[in-house]
Amino acid sequence: MDFYEGRDSMVKVLGLVTARGGSKGIPGKNWKNIAGKPLIAWTIEEALRSDSLDRVVVSTDHPTIAEVAKAAGADVPFIRPSALAQDESPHIDCVLHALDWLQKEQNYVPDLVCLLQPTSPLRLVSDIDGVVNMAIKKFKKHGVSPVISVTDCPHHPMLVRRVAEDGSLVPFIEHNINYERRQDLPPALVRNGAVYVNTTHSLRKDQTFFPNKYYGYYMPPERSLLIDEDWEFSLVEKLLQMQLERDERAIP
Repeated sequence: MDFYEGRDSMVKVLGLVTARGGSKGIPGKNWKNIAGKPLIAWTIEEALRSDSLDRVVVSTDHPTIAEVAKAAGADVPFIRPSALAQDESPHIDCVLHALDWLQKEQNYVPDLVCLLQPTSPLRLVSDIDGVVNMAIKKFKKHGVSPVISVTDCPHHPMLVRRVAEDGSLVPFIEHNINYERRQDLPPALVRNGAVYVNTTHSLRKDQTFFPNKYYGYYMPPERSLLIDEDWEFSLVEKLLQMQLERDERAIP
């Protein structure tokens, strides 16, 4: 029997928020206050608004993050082992740990996993639902569903240069087409780190959200910023404050 035959028509999607306590770029980043609330709360609150997620679980090794996540409404059923929260720890390992724990302790086995990282607080519930719904359609039709959020590549690969042996700048990607205007270039997309979806089966088999073939869901650049450094934190905070002000003005 094929792995997907006989499955219930309702697709269970686990929203998994991963957040470790050992951030070096910005110490305490995941619970640091940004635009009025802890960074991780922005992701949790949007995830909880989603109609496409079956549940929202946080995987963390840090008690403060666990406390903040619970206060924001997320489920924190376990504390991630510290061995899976190091700088060199593969992200997929903490995803598989969460799946193993939920299956063993709660007999919960989702069809799909939607990975959400706190470092993308500008993503909206519409982005989460957009990626998940695309993945569900492909899951029901083909039994596979790797979908990730993407945005415009900030520096088009055909415009990128490298330094040649003689010190001159030459195309990073060799081509003989002369594009005078950026808008004439073919679209170039890059993953923005906001939303990743794949089947539980594929994650266990391929151990990646990027198997041989996967699909992209477009998000605009203004919702695609990642927080890794202090200057990014400050920039995103300004954008979140502007978003809050727009929301307040929209309330009659």
